[in-house]
Amino acid sequence: MPFRILSFDGGGICGLISLNILKRLQSACPSILKDVDLLAGTSTGGLIAMGLAQGDTVDDLISLYETKGPTIFQKATFGSGGVVHCRYENDGYRELLREHFGDRKLGGLNKRVLVPAFCINTSINHVHCWKPKVFVNFPDDDVDCKLRCADVALWTSAAPTYFPIADYYIDGGVCANNPSMCALAGSLALGKDLPSVKLMSFGTGIFPQYIESKDGDWGLTQWGTRLVDILIGGSELVPDYQCRNILRDGYIRVDPSMKEEISLDDWKACDKLLEAAMGYDIGPASEWLSREWQCD
Repeated sequence: MPFRILSFDGGGICGLISLNILKRLQSACPSILKDVDLLAGTSTGGLIAMGLAQGDTVDDLISLYETKGPTIFQKATFGSGGVVHCRYENDGYRELLREHFGDRKLGGLNKRVLVPAFCINTSINHVHCWKPKVFVNFPDDDVDCKLRCADVALWTSAAPTYFPIADYYIDGGVCANNPSMCALAGSLALGKDLPSVKLMSFGTGIFPQYIESKDGDWGLTQWGTRLVDILIGGSELVPDYQCRNILRDGYIRVDPSMKEEISLDDWKACDKLLEAAMGYDIGPASEWLSREWQCD
C-alpha cells in the first residue's frame, strides 16, 4: 500500500502556482487529496498543507490568496523596505489566520501534517542556541498536537525582513523551504518503508535569479540584498536532489520555469502566477500519479 505525500515549498504569494497546478492535477486524479497520507509545507506551503488538512478545497485556498493579499502584506508603520525594520506588520495576517483556522489544533486536522519553522531562542543539550523546529501531528507527539494551526501558520511564514519575529519563530524557509526531505524523514518516523513512499513536491516557480559577478571581494553590503534569497533558494534544491536519488521513481517535482522574478509579497501578480501554472505541462505529473499514486 503506498504512503502518499504532497509537499509544498515556501514562496509567499507564489503559492498560487502550487495551488493552480494541484487544481489541474485533480482532473487527472480526482482522489489525490482523499488519498494523501501526509501534507508537508513550509511558510506559504504550511498554510496550504494545514488548509487542505482541515478540509479546505483548492478553490477555497486560491480565493484566499487572490483576495487577502492586502491584508497579509500590510505595510509596517515604521517600514524601511526591510533594511532597518521589517516591511510588513503581522497583525492583519495573524487575525486572518485565526479567522481561517479558528481554534483548531494540529491534532484536530483530518490529515497528518508536517510544517518546518525556525526557533531563534531555544536550547540543545542545555546550550542556549537557535535550531529548526518541525511541527507535526503524529500520534506520539502530544505537545505539537495541542498547538493552534493559526499560530503554527504564523510562525512558519515569518519571513526575515518581511514580517516580524513571531513568538521566537521565523520562516521555516531559512532551513527547509522545500520540506520534501523532512516529509520523507517523517514517513520513516511513522514506520513506513521507503519503497512504499510516493512523494510529489510542489515548487513555487523557478525564477531567473543569478549574480553576474564572476569574481568579487564582497562584504555584507553587497551580499545583504541577495543573501536571504540565495539561502532560501538553495534550501529548495538540495532536498530535491536527495529525494530524487533516495526514492527514484517514487518521487516527482512539479516546478514551472518563470519568465521573470516575482517577489513573495507581490500580491498584484496573481494573473502572472495563474498564467505560469496554466502553461505548465502536467503530462509527466499526471502519468506519475496514475502509475505511482495509484489513483482511484
